[in-house]
Amino acid sequence: MVQAKTKRNAPRKKTFFVSTWNVRSLLEASGDDRIRRRRADDRAVDRKLDLLIEEFERYRVSIAAVQETKWFGADVWSAGEATFLHSGRPLPVAGQDFARGEGVGILLNKEMMSAWRRG
Repeated sequence: MVQAKTKRNAPRKKTFFVSTWNVRSLLEASGDDRIRRRRADDRAVDRKLDLLIEEFERYRVSIAAVQETKWFGADVWSAGEATFLHSGRPLPVAGQDFARGEGVGILLNKEMMSAWRRG
């Protein structure tokens, strides 16, 4: 339970839900033409992120810790009213092993994202 102050400085209780999900993978098969969204630099967004966000909204989760995304690099994705911050292995250079063994992320709803930005 979080105490928030209204305009009249009267405390107001606000409930938010936190979860942790082991998604096993957010990878899609390469070359899938059903990808719905692209980033500004024209890189495709996997549809599994959309499915994750649908469940996130269905259960009214405010913050979700996500394990085993198996994505490379680190980035911030916006989808609807949710934001997904993720971090994984650095993208391998030519000749390196292309194993996708880990990756984590934090999924925030609109309200939690604005709280995060406020600092």
